[in-house]
Amino acid sequence: SDVYKRQEGHWVRRNIPKNYYMCPAIQLDGTNAEAALKELVRIPRVRGVRQILSHRPAPAEGSMPRNASFDLLDNELFLCNFGLLEKYNLHFEAHLESNQFAKAVALFSKHPNISIVVNHLGSANMQDLEGADTDAYWSGMAQLAALPQVSMKLSMLGRVNSDWNDSETVIASVHRIVKLFGVERCYFASNFPVDVAMGWPARRLFPAFLAISKAYTPAEVRRLFSTNARVAYRALRFVSAEDAEALLVQSLATRDINSAVACYSRNAEVTVIGKDQIEQRIKGHCAIRGFYRSMIVGSIEAEVQIKLGQQSVLSVQNGTDHYSCISTFDEEHRVSSQVWVVDRR
Repeated sequence: SDVYKRQEGHWVRRNIPKNYYMCPAIQLDGTNAEAALKELVRIPRVRGVRQILSHRPAPAEGSMPRNASFDLLDNELFLCNFGLLEKYNLHFEAHLESNQFAKAVALFSKHPNISIVVNHLGSANMQDLEGADTDAYWSGMAQLAALPQVSMKLSMLGRVNSDWNDSETVIASVHRIVKLFGVERCYFASNFPVDVAMGWPARRLFPAFLAISKAYTPAEVRRLFSTNARVAYRALRFVSAEDAEALLVQSLATRDINSAVACYSRNAEVTVIGKDQIEQRIKGHCAIRGFYRSMIVGSIEAEVQIKLGQQSVLSVQNGTDHYSCISTFDEEHRVSSQVWVVDRR
């Protein structure tokens, strides 16, 4: 029941260490979805919600349909309530099948400010990767990757092939997905404890992930194993200059405030602006948010008065480009707002 799902979030809050974050189950096709969301966002470590969408009219071997007789992506109440996630600044964990990709793209496209985490390579199976459904799978995957607010969990590969680490098809598909989405929108996930039941405990799983990661640079490996997930789940308060630069480059490329940079914490707000717009945009942004920030980028200075929390300034120099991030933290040390500035001289 929906009450049980809300209780799940409170149980996790009470019993799991504070450095964990969660995405409780929700019933967006329920009439009391907004009441449930209001209760969930009061739990400090809630970052998103999940509702399994998986549906196949004729399930293929290795597929994971949970909704045998209906497709939630056709449910009017689900489609209507989905938009509430933007209001409560929650992302959505998308556990779906390849035959649902087109409907999912249509829905996600209508909500560019809702971050989406696609689970388990879109519930891929071998028929998707090398069988009759492969064209539809990769076409749909490319459409998902074209949406800048969508990221991908590289997980549950044991469901595709019980010995996936020896499968050229599975490994090549992981690399293809990383290429489609970009390293900055992919991350390995343990899928604990489900993968353990499929014969993939950590001592077997992570060496296999490391073998895949040999194709990437050390900085990219760090992002695939850590930084990207911490950003997606808004568990990242401080970043290295190298990571900050990479994240900002992505946000500049997508021009999307809900890309990886924007997901630092609940209520984070990110603006990327050019040198000629700095003062005007800062003043307008501050007026909207109700407090002020100070920053110095090159020769541009903004007068400032802090009215909320504490302030942290991160400055990154890359050749002739200068990046600055101004973060304001609330009383619980979570980022309450951010402004990113790039001065391209």
